[in-house]
Amino acid sequence: MLHIILLILKIIGFLILGILALILLLAALILLAPAVYSAEGSVGEKPGEGKPRPAECRIRFHWLFHLISGEAVCKNGEFRWHLRAAWKHFRSEAESSPSQQSQTPQPSYSSQSSQPARTAGEKQTGTTGQGQKNTSVQKAASTPESAPAQKTAPAQSEPQSQTAKPEPKQKQLPRSGREEKHGTSAKKKFSTFRDRLCALKDRIKYKFRRFCDKIKSLNRKKEKITAFLQNKIHQNAFFRLLKEIKRLLRFLKPDHADVHVEFGFSDPAYTGYTLAALSMIWPFFGEHADIRPDFERSVLKGTANVSGKIRAGYALIFAWNMIWDKNVRTTFRHIRRFRL
Repeated sequence: MLHIILLILKIIGFLILGILALILLLAALILLAPAVYSAEGSVGEKPGEGKPRPAECRIRFHWLFHLISGEAVCKNGEFRWHLRAAWKHFRSEAESSPSQQSQTPQPSYSSQSSQPARTAGEKQTGTTGQGQKNTSVQKAASTPESAPAQKTAPAQSEPQSQTAKPEPKQKQLPRSGREEKHGTSAKKKFSTFRDRLCALKDRIKYKFRRFCDKIKSLNRKKEKITAFLQNKIHQNAFFRLLKEIKRLLRFLKPDHADVHVEFGFSDPAYTGYTLAALSMIWPFFGEHADIRPDFERSVLKGTANVSGKIRAGYALIFAWNMIWDKNVRTTFRHIRRFRL
């Protein structure tokens, strides 16, 4: 009995080891399998012809031995994309619309069925028109009888307006009463003007105090931010972040790149600014690029071919190095607790 139990436990252990081995194999495959990409683009004139053409570009990628692949194309002002994951296909609307249009049945138009409906509608409109004419004739017959009554109404109202009593005239106040009235009105105007001045004064004081409070709060925030940035732990974490980003960019550097670009703006100053910005990142792609500025005319033409590989393990290395750094962990904790 005991050897049977041990045999069952041995089988269960081998199953667990097999499942763990499969999980490790899948993890290694996902982390180490490269995602291959390639990009092509062109803009400007056709080589050897001198004719202008719109910008064109094509991007392709595949991962896990073409189990996941895709393509994006921009040509003649149209953008199309296609993505495949195992047996599932996903396409843009421009590619899927022709097949849908071919499947949809075309509607049949019957001209004979529409004609009876129109004739029935015309008959209905004719009957309604005759009814409207009869009602208009009845209204016209009734109007002459009601006209004399309307004429006699103003005649009855005229004697009433003549017998109306005239309105009594307002009594004129004596001179002393007028002076008192003007004095009270002047006092009221003065009091309202004084109240307005007091309200304006209070408003100015309130705004000035509020402005001073804002300046004080900004000074406090500035002191907090400077103290946070000047901390040595935070500075070490920042430099470690820059170091890891440089390493990640070195991993993501394309294997093959061939870029030929000629550019220029109508204002030579903008051409110089663009060239200065490109010189800052020149060490990363200067070996594979040929860039020519044109300070005399506005032009943009060239071709580019780039291909390389990206592995998910690069992101895992970046995350591992950042997590196991003590300065980074403490800085992240301080950022979560930081309040202005």
